[in-house]
Amino acid sequence: MLEKDFCTQRQAARILGRSPSTISRALKQGRLSYIDPEKKLLLRPGLEQRFANATRRKADAPQKAERDDNAAARVALIPDPPSPPEIATTYWARLDQKLQWVLEGSPVYWRREPNPHQLMLFCRTIAELEVQCRAEGLEP
Repeated sequence: MLEKDFCTQRQAARILGRSPSTISRALKQGRLSYIDPEKKLLLRPGLEQRFANATRRKADAPQKAERDDNAAARVALIPDPPSPPEIATTYWARLDQKLQWVLEGSPVYWRREPNPHQLMLFCRTIAELEVQCRAEGLEP
């Protein structure tokens, strides 16, 4: 073999884009091996493929599940959903409830100086809400 076919741990780390301690750990764990243990030299040709094959996760090997100790605390921080508002069961109370929702929907529009167009819209809104209340089975 030629001398250029050998490399040190530090050179292997540079070639693989890893730290020298990662290469050292791979050697201790048996994922990589020295071609010359006395001089501590690695075989350069095919180093990338050998390292990738030795360090990749195997599909059939059981994977260690990560433990999440804070999961219960995060779940506890999620607030309970608000309960829906009570629905009125009488005609006038239900009409008032619907009208309040309409008025809350566009407060700027309803707080302006009244004009004929706004009065027409208000009367039509009340008429539509009356139809909805009757459709719900409520009578005045």
